[in-house]
Amino acid sequence: RTLKDDGVYTMNIIDTGALRFVRSAGVTLSEVFDHVVLFARPDSLGGQGGNYVFAASRSPIDAGTIVTAIRARGGNEVALAGDDLVAFVGDAVLLTDDFAPVDQMIGRR
Repeated sequence: RTLKDDGVYTMNIIDTGALRFVRSAGVTLSEVFDHVVLFARPDSLGGQGGNYVFAASRSPIDAGTIVTAIRARGGNEVALAGDDLVAFVGDAVLLTDDFAPVDQMIGRR
């Protein structure tokens, strides 16, 4: 409601295990924004856990330019958007004001 049409909302999440929180965050952001991209290290997408950064906007997000900047700084994070993001989040639950059991969703080592 308060974000400008060309504004970008970002969210940083740390999760492990089944990645239930990061997956649910992806579903929830996709309900609110037309464009959502998840940036993460490739090894963290398979369940090892790690740091996940979402960028969400009403306007398209140039994930390629962001990945290029990440590479220039020595990072190896990849971007998931569209069908790749849908596949990653799978059947994760939508978080709402009335249902947000984040403390129970975050993986523990």
